[in-house]
Amino acid sequence: MLLDLLILRLPFLIGSTGRYNLIEIERNLKKKMSDLLPLFRTYLPKLNLKVIPLPRPQDVRDSFGEIAEKDVPVLISAADCRKEDPSHSKNVGDKRSLYRDDSF
Repeated sequence: MLLDLLILRLPFLIGSTGRYNLIEIERNLKKKMSDLLPLFRTYLPKLNLKVIPLPRPQDVRDSFGEIAEKDVPVLISAADCRKEDPSHSKNVGDKRSLYRDDSF
């Protein structure tokens, strides 16, 4: 139901995710369900998600030892999403271009 609401593009409801999360989703789809990758790439832009950039390497290094290593980029992105600082909440632009680069 939440995805249905996001597709409506209501001005008071904006979904967000971290770039790292999207990289991990794509990696897992390629590995486990590669036939679903085109469907994912088609429908992701329709959600109009605000994509939080990858955390700065320094922020990741500073958090090692405090939380599980694999969770560090996800949690930093979540924290950055909540910050009011524009440098941490920039929209990366056109989500359709997010997956044009297969370098990850």
